[in-house]
Amino acid sequence: MQSRPLISCLHVAPALVLVLTACTTTTRIDNYQRSSMGAIEHGEAVVVLREPHLAARETENDFIDCVGKALSRSDDALRVIPRGEFVDGMYPYFEDGTAPVSVEGVSKLAENPVARERMAGMNLRYLVWIDGFTANVDGTGSMSCAISPAGGGCLGWTAWTNEGAYTAEIWDLKLGIEAGSFELDARGTSHLIGLLVPIPLLANVKGNACSAVAHWIAFSVRGG
Repeated sequence: MQSRPLISCLHVAPALVLVLTACTTTTRIDNYQRSSMGAIEHGEAVVVLREPHLAARETENDFIDCVGKALSRSDDALRVIPRGEFVDGMYPYFEDGTAPVSVEGVSKLAENPVARERMAGMNLRYLVWIDGFTANVDGTGSMSCAISPAGGGCLGWTAWTNEGAYTAEIWDLKLGIEAGSFELDARGTSHLIGLLVPIPLLANVKGNACSAVAHWIAFSVRGG
């Protein structure tokens, strides 16, 4: 399937947009796959979790929470269980190091009567794993600031680029299959202009990535 670019930009004054045309963020979805599955039914729930692993760099909990909230806002009829509520309610089965690493692992976990009863009480249909992070990958420019008896200020310009890379796996627990997956790449350049007072023009890379991930999860679980 071809990449689907989604482009957005921070709202800034038109004059500054003319000076800094790079104040955009670009978000791209790649390798989108979906198995044949029906739409989520009334009362069934979705939960979004970070993929558990022992790597030095782990997906940020605030990003996972952002996706969960954006997914909930996307449709009032879509019931989304908050990450913390789910993990606490299923303790200790979804802690790092104990969480299942495959949809078959969830089916095996359901053989445990305690885990099965808790999951049934939540009426969980889809479990979504997110892996990835946003990082500063490049910087340029310089700025100097000074203070004197006559006053002070900053002069110069700096810019830096943030890149985000995330993957999502969607498990259909009713059918016992991996129902879908996709990859997301996001990139944006932020600027700081020194004109006596520092003026920041920030590219919201992580926020745009959050919205895009939530959109594609909703599209998948609705059977869109």
